[in-house]
Amino acid sequence: MHLKNLIALFLLFSGTFLFAQDAKQEIASEFTAYQDAIASGEFETAMEYVTPDFFNIYPKKEIITLMEQTFNNPDITFEIKDMKIENIEDAQEIDGKHYVLLSYSNLMNMKFAPTEGESEENKKSRIGMTRISLEQTFGSNNVSYDPSTDFFGVRASKSVYAISENGKTNWKFLVVEKGQEETLRRLLPHQLVNKM
Repeated sequence: MHLKNLIALFLLFSGTFLFAQDAKQEIASEFTAYQDAIASGEFETAMEYVTPDFFNIYPKKEIITLMEQTFNNPDITFEIKDMKIENIEDAQEIDGKHYVLLSYSNLMNMKFAPTEGESEENKKSRIGMTRISLEQTFGSNNVSYDPSTDFFGVRASKSVYAISENGKTNWKFLVVEKGQEETLRRLLPHQLVNKM
């Protein structure tokens, strides 16, 4: 193969690699902005990063109200921090849209208000039942409890599909949750749902 052809081939592959890296950087940046908006309670801003098709199933206003109720519930102190993107896979183009699977983790700290006049025995029971429930959902190695602050810490790992029309910009996100297979079937191509 001539040097000229080798250089052309190298430029073609390096251009493809750089394009993929740029798309992954864009996804990481937009996903971080999405997570930051949730963590800071800017739920309307956060919803701008969600795939619009999701709101054909669940109205945006209802989702925002639910998030506000969860984060502003006086019985629960709730914070999300230490978001870390673990992996961003290569894009797949299906039916004119680009899909990228992203995995991430974060730490959720939760403190549940005691009931009025709660005895020490009832508090221990409440903490034990809460811990069991969280461990069943997230795994025992991902749940901790700090008796000095009364906070539960939950390390959650999740998967998200980033979706874009052009594969470069304007990425929207769809969180992949256990028990939501029916919703995912309505929003993702069957090839992606079958892989989960």
